[in-house]
Amino acid sequence: MRTRTVTIALAILLLALAPSAMGQDAPVTGSTPPVGQGSGNVKLRLQLDRDVIKVCEPIYLSMTAEQFDESAPPSVQVRFKDEAPIDLGPMEKQWQRATPLPTIKRMGVMLLDTTVGQTRRYIFDQPGVYHLRIKIGPDITPLKVTVDAGSLNDAKAFAELTPENAAAIFAEAPSDPPTIELVSACEALARKYPDSSAADYCRSYAAIAGFKNTAQINKRGGGKLVWDSVAEQLLRVLPAHQKDFFGEEVGYYTAYSQGLCHEYIDVVKTIDSIPTRMTAYGDLMYAMKREVASHLRPQEVKPPATPAQ
Repeated sequence: MRTRTVTIALAILLLALAPSAMGQDAPVTGSTPPVGQGSGNVKLRLQLDRDVIKVCEPIYLSMTAEQFDESAPPSVQVRFKDEAPIDLGPMEKQWQRATPLPTIKRMGVMLLDTTVGQTRRYIFDQPGVYHLRIKIGPDITPLKVTVDAGSLNDAKAFAELTPENAAAIFAEAPSDPPTIELVSACEALARKYPDSSAADYCRSYAAIAGFKNTAQINKRGGGKLVWDSVAEQLLRVLPAHQKDFFGEEVGYYTAYSQGLCHEYIDVVKTIDSIPTRMTAYGDLMYAMKREVASHLRPQEVKPPATPAQ
């Protein structure tokens, strides 16, 4: 009876989960100047998912506040060494908004690529130190990102992947079906450059595509017989992203597949292994954990009623 109760509760949860679920803050990687009088920002706080990446990798910028200045969209500039700053502009369509807590609003954006002239290129395409300048209303915050060269094949693998395909890996929503061409391109690149960070992202995308394809055929049925291999594939790729924002997406699908295997303790362990809560996937994981944990807590056992004399 207990297992059935947890199964039903998780099934209802997975049908009802929405990105408005509660989340948690990630560690701050930059300091924010105090908000001055007259500013529309209240308790503004900026975060990066990490401040050291490999060449061509994306980073995720998250901002939280009790109130954002809405007089103009946030803007981001990136400067590398003595080169002219690259103005990424307001990026109105890219910012993701959420309310992870009743009193907290959140805006986040992935920084991966930009267009210079007629050429689409990765933002962090050379090793070294990059300086970010984020402006929202009257407040300007400087942040710093260090880019390592990575393996010998990292830059080459990302170049062959192309910024367009790399962006497509992160752009898919949970309801979007996987792209067959992108899955094929990712699998080919992972075979050609298996030790590259680009291959890590590609293997993760292919594992997520495996989850979606299985769900398309079996819906949420089949139990461990259907979902165990899917969970194992996701568990293999998760360690590469447990410290970056993409780990929230991979962790969400991993925990989801474990839940469909009825392995609820593993669901909680997987979610706890992801340190950040910066994206909608982090909110979904947090909601999943709360629901599952509420059914796994020891239940009070009442003594049987004394039979009437």
